[in-house]
Amino acid sequence: MKELATHASVLYLALGLIAVVTAIALGLLGFIITQPGRWSELVDRENDFWVGKGVVSAEKAEKFRRFEKGPGQKILTALVSLAGLIGFIVLAFLFWHHPRR
Repeated sequence: MKELATHASVLYLALGLIAVVTAIALGLLGFIITQPGRWSELVDRENDFWVGKGVVSAEKAEKFRRFEKGPGQKILTALVSLAGLIGFIVLAFLFWHHPRR
């Protein structure tokens, strides 16, 4: 357990977490762009589910639909992907130049 708290271990964990989040965001972005019909169907089904459960009002669900089907979701997902790539590169660089103890 003592090794888990070392600086190198924390960098490895952060690097792995950023890699996973970035891969998921890139996969989602690819799905949204290449399968717009299926994406629209998933968005509709999800919003109908939450409206049916009474968690979200129909008006709010319509705002969510517009955001998720429009450019907002694509831009947000692209920004998360970009931030993940930059974070991965920076942490990899830091780890590469980290002195081994």
